[in-house]
Amino acid sequence: MTNLDLLNLYWKGTHLLRRANPFHGQMRILSLLKERGTVTQRLLADLLDRRPATLSVQLDDMEKLGYVKRVKRSDDKRNIDVSLTDDGLKVAQVADNERKRIAESHFSILTEEERNTFARLLLKLEDSWENM
Repeated sequence: MTNLDLLNLYWKGTHLLRRANPFHGQMRILSLLKERGTVTQRLLADLLDRRPATLSVQLDDMEKLGYVKRVKRSDDKRNIDVSLTDDGLKVAQVADNERKRIAESHFSILTEEERNTFARLLLKLEDSWENM
């Protein structure tokens, strides 16, 4: 198994996980807003490690769906507060439940030892990739 083989398996696995989740593009946004409440759009972009323009497009779509609201801050017009609407909170809960269901269905085939090994390997890779 070469490093390129591993990369291909990784890409395929992440693609299959995203495809299995109908909220994959918005899930992280919904979860963060549910967890943190109102945050600035700038902070949200930093937390998600997304370009502000990319996040803005996603928030536009979510705003049209009635999931989030954006309000310019009265103390600093350059900053925009983002928060969940009541509908957004409901969708965030559905997304959290779906995320738990997907995690259970995808990883329940692993033993506890295999899950622990997998987690250690992912953390090792994450540390390495963050330092690149």
